Amino acid sequence: MTTGSTASASAPSQCANPAEGTGAARFSCDRRACSDVDEHAAALGRWDQHYDQLSPGRFSGEVTDLWLDRLQVFREVTNQIVEQRGSAWPGARFFGVVMDSEGEGMFCGRPLGAGGAAAFASGNAFTMRTPPRLDVIGVALSRETLQAHADATGDALLLQCGSEEDGLW
Repeated sequence: MTTGSTASASAPSQCANPAEGTGAARFSCDRRACSDVDEHAAALGRWDQHYDQLSPGRFSGEVTDLWLDRLQVFREVTNQIVEQRGSAWPGARFFGVVMDSEGEGMFCGRPLGAGGAAAFASGNAFTMRTPPRLDVIGVALSRETLQAHADATGDALLLQCGSEEDGLW
């Protein structure tokens, strides 16, 4: 069951870095409450996503999207079973943790529930079937940022999580 195309979302709450254009770190955040699954899919910055609502009832979701240079931190909350498919922004590595859920969903064919984690690279498309209620925190960062951190900490294993070869964590 896909929701209709009548998008209804609250006006986004936004903030921007006042130092933008001064060479300082870039910063932005956006928070949206959505009652349409298509609007919700579009609320996550720079991702190519398509959502279909599978369960009956009124959709309600929230997306909080924070950017610090080439680091994206987001929280996504949904209240219906949703089939998600798409990919992260070019060059990104994604790491996600399910904070809370009602039951178990599937991420790229693997069970994923509360406390579960997943990772993938932007070159890999993902599919996810959410449980009836989902609260997930995600972090996406550029490969270059991840490489710099791995070099600084000596943690080469970090680069393997969600790599193009591995696909999932």
